[in-house]
Amino acid sequence: MKSEDPGPSGLFDDRRVVADLRNRVMRGGAVKIASRAIVFVLRVAGVVVMARLVSPDDYGLYLMATSFTLLLTMFDDIGLSRATVQRQKINHEQISTLFWVNAGVGVLLFLLAVAAAPVLGWFYGEPRLIPVTMAMGIPFVLSGLSVQHGALLQRQMRFMTLETIALIAQLAGAAVMYTSAWLGAAYWALVLNIIVMRLVGAVLTWGVSGWRPGLPRRGTGVRGMIVFGGHLSGSNFVNYFNRNLDNILIGLYWGPQVLGFYSKAYGLLKQPLSQIGMPTSSIIVPALSRLQDEPLRYRAYFIKAMRAVVFLTMPMVIF
Repeated sequence: MKSEDPGPSGLFDDRRVVADLRNRVMRGGAVKIASRAIVFVLRVAGVVVMARLVSPDDYGLYLMATSFTLLLTMFDDIGLSRATVQRQKINHEQISTLFWVNAGVGVLLFLLAVAAAPVLGWFYGEPRLIPVTMAMGIPFVLSGLSVQHGALLQRQMRFMTLETIALIAQLAGAAVMYTSAWLGAAYWALVLNIIVMRLVGAVLTWGVSGWRPGLPRRGTGVRGMIVFGGHLSGSNFVNYFNRNLDNILIGLYWGPQVLGFYSKAYGLLKQPLSQIGMPTSSIIVPALSRLQDEPLRYRAYFIKAMRAVVFLTMPMVIF
């Protein structure tokens, strides 16, 4: 971890990244694959353990709350983390301003969760949903306070650092979840898992990056970055309904049984894409962003990345 640490001031300097781009991409790929394997095992173990500690009713209550908070998650960072990664040149003043924008959005999403909680409780006829939905808004605040720190680390392609933080956060959340469920916390154990994961991740990201934001300023040139993030969030919002409209229509016209078969089949089809495609994207986007002024290298890296994704995912999808 020490060898890839450029220090707080180095977070805004891309020269070391570009000079060592190939090695960082290769190391990042290996780290992502190993991390995904560990997370997969932890999730399977978590499902098995929690099935004995938490009732289906508790799971159902938790899923009712997340059905709304997952929609808010699409606006979690309003695309500003990707804007920081993609931007050719950045400085302290720009990222400080974006930090406060993200912090404000996090607070806004928390307030939306609080305001929507009574409506959700009324809609489902379940008063227990009100405090649960309110609590599920807390992670938005924690995410807003750390998203730019994480984006700076991703921009420097410090994937070992990022995956280590994510793994520690997941283990901490799981430990709190198992302990609280064993003590009888029921559905609150599931809520605490998310809150602790975000809290630990935020604290570690702040500590490892070493960067501290300044006060927001006007005239720093962040308007283009905010517009970029807004377009990205809008695209994700439209894509969310595009991905879920088929489920709505199948459930409406053909019923829950057909929808159940369809969702299982589609979920199986997406597994290779989610396990390989998404991690590859998180590696290749920072790499390509550093090559905006080198079209030949940009094209070569893009083609290699697409070949790798297709080579790995297509046989799995066909199987």
